[in-house]
Amino acid sequence: MARHPLQPTRFVVTNSVVPSPEVIHARSQHPITDRKQDFDGILLLLSDSYTLLSDVNTWSFSRFAGWTVYSAPKDLSRLLHLWRTEAGKLVGFAIIDGGRDTWVVTHPAYRDIERDIFTWVEQDWPAEGNLRVTYAEFADSHRRAVLTAQGYREGRESEYMHKYDLSKVSRTYALEPGFTIRDVATDGDHLGRAALTHEVFHPGEPLPENYRPRRHLVPSYDATLDLAAFSPEGKPVAFATGWLNPENGSAETEPVGTRADYRQRGLAKALVTEAFKRLADRGATYAHIASAPKPAVSNFLCDGLGPVSKLRFVRWIETM
Repeated sequence: MARHPLQPTRFVVTNSVVPSPEVIHARSQHPITDRKQDFDGILLLLSDSYTLLSDVNTWSFSRFAGWTVYSAPKDLSRLLHLWRTEAGKLVGFAIIDGGRDTWVVTHPAYRDIERDIFTWVEQDWPAEGNLRVTYAEFADSHRRAVLTAQGYREGRESEYMHKYDLSKVSRTYALEPGFTIRDVATDGDHLGRAALTHEVFHPGEPLPENYRPRRHLVPSYDATLDLAAFSPEGKPVAFATGWLNPENGSAETEPVGTRADYRQRGLAKALVTEAFKRLADRGATYAHIASAPKPAVSNFLCDGLGPVSKLRFVRWIETM
């Protein structure tokens, strides 16, 4: 498949030009060598990118932190690869999530390496079947140009990332009589939260026998931000978990859900509002919520909370 050269680009971030990056040699890519140190480096890269962009850079910090606990196997050589400068600075990574989907994240000052990363992925990570799938934010002209040059075609929307200014969102909500909100720090019921989350996202499927909750193992987990709404009978029926990145004051709320027979009663909105309030009280300035694209009903909640912006991620597909 023909490849077309791309010209180097200067990147403007928050009205200032990012300094010229260090030289990156072609062989500066490598697999994970020190699990903890490399994971910490990726989280720092995501935090630095957010500070420069004032928004999520492809993957959010809580998504990666959760991936390290829920999805990362012992052998990461086929799932995660890193790119560094000659001086050893981590400036990009490629990660496979969900089987065959490849996500590429680069530091805002080093985006000229993206073509090399996608070329390496095609040569060293075989596709499953006859398709290779990756993602780009809809307005990201640089990534779109790279993918077009690599032979990908644009597909359908995959995800929205809603951003909220915590100084402007509402801090009040109303619950129906008898309903209450509690956090895990109060009741300690990690297994109950896991069972409720599983019921909402996997209806009809029982929680695996001997299941052990793992959310509290995520490094940025805070039990006072792990919230659930309870019915008058004391049954947990809805949930929302807040995540705070102390490095830059950004925050996320994920997951959010309500049991089918308790929906459209304002419970998810109340939980997210309470999470936003607690995050703001801990110093967060902005919070983010991811949702499936329209017509997913979660967008009614996300739009109703008053986002200040919304990123639209799109699938890009290469047919082998």
